[in-house]
Amino acid sequence: MSKLDRIFSPRQIRGMASVYLPMIQKYSFRDSKGRYVLCWDYGRYVNHSFSPNCLTTAYDFEVAIRDIEVGEQLTNHYGYLNLEPMKLLTDNGNEEQWVTKEDVLKHFPEWDDELRKALKSSESVEQPLSAFLNSRMRKVLKKLQKDPSKMVSIKTCYYEGGTTSKTSERKVEKQL
Repeated sequence: MSKLDRIFSPRQIRGMASVYLPMIQKYSFRDSKGRYVLCWDYGRYVNHSFSPNCLTTAYDFEVAIRDIEVGEQLTNHYGYLNLEPMKLLTDNGNEEQWVTKEDVLKHFPEWDDELRKALKSSESVEQPLSAFLNSRMRKVLKKLQKDPSKMVSIKTCYYEGGTTSKTSERKVEKQL
């Protein structure tokens, strides 16, 4: 998350005028603590794909997991954003498939592998957006680039609804 993102508790959302709710629902996601995060930047326009070119990390930043061509849209899998279940078209556009927040519980092993590979290879690629990371986060990124096996799983992004994994939160905090 960026310093410019707006973060709302569920209580704040319930207290909002109904005119704001469609925007919150469309442009925000829920973090592992159940808060609603409204991105200030173009992150709110990242589209869903069942074969995404970006994935999030337990450290509140996204990673490109493969080369992205000029003009290609940025995509992630909405299954780790703790959203209400939604039916989306598959990447070929021929059929619909459900995306639920539980998808992260199904796919975290493969997504973790993709993230570790991307983190390792990112060391040799210029990272112009790293300026948006605070100094502690940049240090974590450098450590993970050198040893991706220390990465905390994307599974920790899962919000069960009222509970978060204190063990997972401590792992992330320890690295920060």
